[in-house]
Amino acid sequence: ERFACGSCGRSFKQLAGLVSHKYLHLARRAPGCGVCGQRLPGAYALLLHRRRHRPKRRFSCSACGRSFREASLLAEHRRCHAEGRPSRPPRRPRRRRRRRLYRCQRCPESFSRLSAVLRH
Repeated sequence: ERFACGSCGRSFKQLAGLVSHKYLHLARRAPGCGVCGQRLPGAYALLLHRRRHRPKRRFSCSACGRSFREASLLAEHRRCHAEGRPSRPPRRPRRRRRRRLYRCQRCPESFSRLSAVLRH
């Protein structure tokens, strides 16, 4: 028995071959980096990749040690110390919202993980 790809028709002797082949099709539709164009398998991988393109934090506050990417941000931060305000506003808890990036090619269902699409 051979296992055929529903996207391109290529067939494989083993199911594992078909599963690894499907990653190629999904990678083509995966989000690309806006800086270098590299395609990654999901939103989280893209988020981690984008950190490579960020400039390093080179401007440090002598009062508290907090660092910033731009001198203007450091200057704005220094006003907190001069005015006696806390250096950081209290953080609000973030709402976790998963984006469904991987869509099944046979039905309208979508998934947040590639492995879930392949299992489906």
